[in-house]
Amino acid sequence: MGSDLKLTGLASGMDWQPIVEKLLELEAAPKIRLEAQKKENEAKVSDLGLLKSQLDTLKGASAALQNNDLFESRSVQKISGNDGISASASTGALTGEFSILVESVASRTQISSSNRSSERLSNGIDLNTPLNELPLNSPITPGTFTISGKTLSITSLDVTLQELLDEINATNAGVDGVNPEGDGSGITFNYDANEDKILVSSGIADEDSVNLVVLGSSTDSSNFLQAMKLIGPTSAGTISSTNALASLDMSVSLANANFASAFTGLNSGLGNFFIGEGEGAVRIDYDINNDTLDDLLNRVNDSSANIFMFYDPISDRVVARNKEPGAVGIVMHETQDWDSISSANKGNGNLLALVGLAAPSTISDNYDSLNLSNYTKGEFVKMPDDTYWQALTDAPSADPDADSEEWVQVIPGVVRSMASELGANASVRINGGDLIYSTENTFSSSQHGYDGVTFNFAQVSIGSTATFTVAKDSSTAESAISQFVEEFNDAQEYISSLTRVNQTGDEVQSSRFTGNMELSRLGSQLRRTIFGSSVPHSESKATVDSANLTISANNATNDEINAIATQMSLDASDDGYVIKVLNQDSTSQSAYFEWDGDSLAWQSTSPAFSTFRLASIGLDFGTSSNKLNIEDSALLSKQIEENPELVMALFSEVPTEAVYDSITQTNRDLEGITYSLNDYIDNFLSGNDTTGYKGAHQAMIDSLDSQNERIDEKIVRLDKYLESREKILNEGFMRMEEMQSKMDTQMQTLQSTFNNNKKN
Repeated sequence: MGSDLKLTGLASGMDWQPIVEKLLELEAAPKIRLEAQKKENEAKVSDLGLLKSQLDTLKGASAALQNNDLFESRSVQKISGNDGISASASTGALTGEFSILVESVASRTQISSSNRSSERLSNGIDLNTPLNELPLNSPITPGTFTISGKTLSITSLDVTLQELLDEINATNAGVDGVNPEGDGSGITFNYDANEDKILVSSGIADEDSVNLVVLGSSTDSSNFLQAMKLIGPTSAGTISSTNALASLDMSVSLANANFASAFTGLNSGLGNFFIGEGEGAVRIDYDINNDTLDDLLNRVNDSSANIFMFYDPISDRVVARNKEPGAVGIVMHETQDWDSISSANKGNGNLLALVGLAAPSTISDNYDSLNLSNYTKGEFVKMPDDTYWQALTDAPSADPDADSEEWVQVIPGVVRSMASELGANASVRINGGDLIYSTENTFSSSQHGYDGVTFNFAQVSIGSTATFTVAKDSSTAESAISQFVEEFNDAQEYISSLTRVNQTGDEVQSSRFTGNMELSRLGSQLRRTIFGSSVPHSESKATVDSANLTISANNATNDEINAIATQMSLDASDDGYVIKVLNQDSTSQSAYFEWDGDSLAWQSTSPAFSTFRLASIGLDFGTSSNKLNIEDSALLSKQIEENPELVMALFSEVPTEAVYDSITQTNRDLEGITYSLNDYIDNFLSGNDTTGYKGAHQAMIDSLDSQNERIDEKIVRLDKYLESREKILNEGFMRMEEMQSKMDTQMQTLQSTFNNNKKN
């Protein structure tokens, strides 16, 4: 605050501005108290926010205990055996010891064109084709190459292979070929069209070990020799390409990919085939004028057919392999009428035949039993009974037959995995039992029947063994319970910090919420909720009775329980033995019978119910304390392992309303303590929408917010009053200054007049 008059007391000689400020300061005391109260309220709101955070964290730890899997956890320990064998156990899995013996491991079905025929898929090479257009696995590069020390050069890839061979084989001094020694024995390169290989003649006898042909040099810059696959060992006589030269070109259209035979049965270059049969068959389409072999193979591999297909350019073969192991076959077809399950699965074209997997759509060669020696591997024949067969070897020794290893029966346009190509199933013996099979190297309960237990094999050999134990694992539940106890105590400690009264010597200091009844009761209410009801509920899974045996039914004449007494040979020493009957005399009501050792007969009795409590698992509250303690961790572990269903029910039994309780003869609600706790916390924090109760926590925040709104209104009014009051005080003192100034002027006039009269 300030005044329009910058300098005060000019007339009166009194600096009155500090007086104004002091008066205003005294009158502003209520505002200061209001601001302090608002600040205190804001601190309380912050404290309540932290309280909500603490209670929400406690709710999270409580809700975690409602996961029943915690109390059914299992641990697996390997006792001995191959490291490639592992085991795992899911929640609730069967416990016990398991010994594993691997009898076989799973492998994948793989079909190959090379299994069916010795014929190549690709055409050979044309010697009159330019080097850069040859269908080679490794394209030729320009540069130099060396033959027994003689360097030759490829300066242009536009020359033909024939022109290059002519240059190598050129006659010099009457000798054909490369003749670096000038000794009359030249080295020549020739192409064998039948073998699709380059033959290098050394010009010396095979038995001669002198002047062997040496192909290549460390300074060569062209890969011509490698492209011709002349990388075999140095020798005398003739050196041959290690493999056939030509291959299918995967980067050009299928029509130009160098297939050994022509495409047929297409519609404007479009074809298709199917992998599998029926509704699940996968259709693969192709366009020989636009698709490459690479496109086609990727289309197969990316499909849902669950196979990989690839082309091996070195061996010039196509292979199809199941993605998953096991004795599971592969079936493909490209015919119009193979699939009798789905008439829509009609194939077109002959691509499967061109890649050496399927039999051709037409087989017209009739079988000639008199000329078996003329048949070669891969040839197809038609038998008199209209069956079709393919030779699996050259010059088979016997007629086609289902038991023959030299022949396989085929269907035109269809690919089927042969018995020799079929993958294997894995098989094991568990605990010395019968063989168990799986298509994978994994055995779960669906194969071996042991609930929740899975065995896995990595790289193991037949005959490998391992032994495991599957046991109950209390550590997960213990950890969750410990976390719950920790969060419960953290919440209790914070609640106490908000309400406690601290005394240091003679000085007593209260907390922000000391005297607040809602928060003062909160800690004890949380304890009471956790402690639960002291009266058992007969239908609760946390309640136990005195029964030694529970049976499903018993009639009015006790025939069932009498039969049990006879079977168990109950006598006087068994006095007090109790049986619980779930359905007594078809009434759907339970009943209890106690064995009377004196009369050797059953007597109706009332059950002695008891409830599984926190103390039963080693937890309890300290004396006069709201904090929960783990008093006996060994007991906690024991109960989780031996009575997991009771511990689970104690914490997480699902809430059920109005259930008849035979103990109190009334309908009562039942629920696990974590549900009771979380319901109480929810009710405290946010109330109940049904009843309209907003919750104590929210009510306190709303009250503090409302107080601060009223304080803000009062401060605004005080600010206006102080502003007006400052103006009034300043104006009053200024009028005083004006009056003082007038008086001074009048006094000066009187004094001047008086002095003049005195002189006269």
